[in-house]
Amino acid sequence: MSLNESEGRLLLGVLRDHLAVAESDQTGRYILIRVDEGTASLGDNDPAAVAAALAKVLSQIVQHLAATELTDSLINAFRRRAAEKALGLLRGEGGAISGLV
Repeated sequence: MSLNESEGRLLLGVLRDHLAVAESDQTGRYILIRVDEGTASLGDNDPAAVAAALAKVLSQIVQHLAATELTDSLINAFRRRAAEKALGLLRGEGGAISGLV
């Protein structure tokens, strides 16, 4: 097998992600959610359980962000993304769920 530079860098990034999970001292179940054209492929995982887990993680992220002093560039990035989504929804692009992400 041979890889060009960009493929090698992509592989390295994926291996680093997997290594971080493998080196974790916490037991648990990990899933990778592949999203193609706005549709998530959950394999044989229960969609309700995945949604509950994601909601918990997002809640923890929001709590962290609320307790953290955000940089101007991060705040502006959030604002730009929100504005882009709002414009897309006004134009009728995306469904209710995709409009939230």
